[in-house]
Amino acid sequence: MVHWQAKAGTISIGIDIGWSKKSKSCALALRGCEPDAMPTSWWRYAPKAGAESIHVGLFRLDELLKFLPDFLTQLQGRVKDMVVVVDGPVGPDGPPIANRYVDSAFGRAQFNRRMQPSAVTSKDGPKYVAVTRQVIGKFFDAVGDKFLPPWPFSGVKGQFVYAETHPTVGLALLVPQQAVESLPSRNRPLRSPEKTFRAKSDWYWRIGARERVADALQAQVNLETHHERVAGLYCLAIAENLARHLESPLPTVAAVGGDDGVYVIMSDVAANWEVPVRDIGVRSGGLRPQAAFSSELPQVYPVRILTPAMSDKRSSVDDLDKHPTPGLEPETVRVVNDSDDMEFKGDRQLLVLSDNGGIWETQNDWLVDLDEPVCLKTLDSKQEVVILKRASGGLNSGQWVSVNKNQTPLELAKARGYQGKHLKKDDSVAIDVELLDCSDEP
Repeated sequence: MVHWQAKAGTISIGIDIGWSKKSKSCALALRGCEPDAMPTSWWRYAPKAGAESIHVGLFRLDELLKFLPDFLTQLQGRVKDMVVVVDGPVGPDGPPIANRYVDSAFGRAQFNRRMQPSAVTSKDGPKYVAVTRQVIGKFFDAVGDKFLPPWPFSGVKGQFVYAETHPTVGLALLVPQQAVESLPSRNRPLRSPEKTFRAKSDWYWRIGARERVADALQAQVNLETHHERVAGLYCLAIAENLARHLESPLPTVAAVGGDDGVYVIMSDVAANWEVPVRDIGVRSGGLRPQAAFSSELPQVYPVRILTPAMSDKRSSVDDLDKHPTPGLEPETVRVVNDSDDMEFKGDRQLLVLSDNGGIWETQNDWLVDLDEPVCLKTLDSKQEVVILKRASGGLNSGQWVSVNKNQTPLELAKARGYQGKHLKKDDSVAIDVELLDCSDEP
């Protein structure tokens, strides 16, 4: 068993919430405590001079709920020195049950389609609220209180402090406003050699927000690309800045929203976001607008989501894809409504096919650390079950292959209308899939 030893001063914790039963969709980022041995599936980030190391672990929800009580017991007596920031909905009066002002405000005007906060009463909203309460509840148990309001509704130095943030919103505000048509989404992924961008938060991280977060953390985190670890690191950066804010009159964070909930963001927003954010309402802290900066955009190629003819299921004329992949009839291109990053917190994923024979973790980072075999069901009219195993080389290969030789990436693509001969970086396709329990499969 790994033992954690707390350092002197604040213990900062960032938590990215997920609820997948199969993939490790939760990330826990820590600073201010050290393990006696490096735990399996954890990452350590080297600090700059004078700072402490950062550790980030990936978990399934059940694993995280099991880890936290043991971890907090080891740090008994230090919970009041913790500042925890969670990517999940919390409220001043307990778990929110109605839609909140802050969620709708960050979905209107300039924010629309650049970030998509989800309403509490949306399809996955109640699940998101309940899971967040489960995770934060472990800290309440350790403190000995049934409920504590989040900051800024309560919380001062010397008490347990927690707050809510939203990585997609917060990372977007760290870079200048981007043209909507340039942004990736679930129905318009963008592929680079290092990653397939389908979540907007990953894109904002890549085009410059990562440098702001690295500066805030004083650590070499800017080369990270994994979606959950990125979100966990951003939450940790907010926790670090909130801890500084509690000790200094100079604002390093801003709580933006209304009486029913806020997002805590970094004060250093890009200059052209200042007025829109102030219009929503800054309840505590303050903004420090920063001049626009240049960033080299990665070379990317579009990825098409394939499905057998489902043109009758398009949601509206506005959803029509204007740039279908060469060789595909328009009706074979499934168009899905633009979505927020919350869709990736459960068992639904996007299977990116960019190689005739194998499936690469660089383009499907949700496969990292999964136990094999992995069972997938395609979310199209075929409802095809695909079973994956690691290619030769095991954990170090970074590649997965289909157990069924008739379900190679190329064959899966051809079964859905793909007419090319070679899947490659500039001719990649993807299929909506759901993770299954392999024990239920014959």
